Amino acid sequence: MATEDVDDYHEQLVEKCADIEHAIANLGTNPDMTLEEEIGEVKQDLKWAKQLMMSYRVELRDLTTVQQATYRQKTKAHTQRLQQLQVDLNMAVKEAKRQALLPAAGEEGVELGTRETLSQAEALQGQSQASVARSRAMVEDTIEVAASTATTLQGQTEQLGRIHAGVEEVESNMKRADRQLRIFARRMMTDKIILCLIFCIVVAFIMVIIYSSIKGRNDKETSAPDEFKPQ
Repeated sequence: MATEDVDDYHEQLVEKCADIEHAIANLGTNPDMTLEEEIGEVKQDLKWAKQLMMSYRVELRDLTTVQQATYRQKTKAHTQRLQQLQVDLNMAVKEAKRQALLPAAGEEGVELGTRETLSQAEALQGQSQASVARSRAMVEDTIEVAASTATTLQGQTEQLGRIHAGVEEVESNMKRADRQLRIFARRMMTDKIILCLIFCIVVAFIMVIIYSSIKGRNDKETSAPDEFKPQ
């Protein structure tokens, strides 16, 4: 099967991931958009990239096993990059919101004390750690799913190997049976020829006996005296 569709999805994923990475790095710098609008746009792009990834995986299923092997590393790289972009987006959103919050508080003339600043910093750190923990759990789940999938594929490969061996054994048995049938047929032909020869011999033997009997009777009639011959 042709791989043009798979290559097309691969190129789209590379371009889309590069765009998302650039957008994350520049969050809060677009004067024509609010921070929330920028975040929403990046989330939409990331969602679209994940849909592209799903289509990419669907197209891979239509390829042969050999063709799929050539795209295995690319698939892994796309999966890891999308996961990392999700983590980077979450971190960048929190950092952008924190940076946007501090100037607003200063503009209103609210001076945060040392304890309040430390408290906010600890809260943000806790949120960041929780986000990292969730991302790590998601990566671990993905690794487990990948390991399970690899185990399943290995089992299926072994099963296909056993099926192939069984098919080869059946073919070998069929060839052996075909040879035996040909040998049996030749033997049957030989037996028929032998039977025909035996029949011919028996017929010839009977004919010899009949001929000998007739000839002997004629000889006796010829050698008898005239007075004993029928008048």
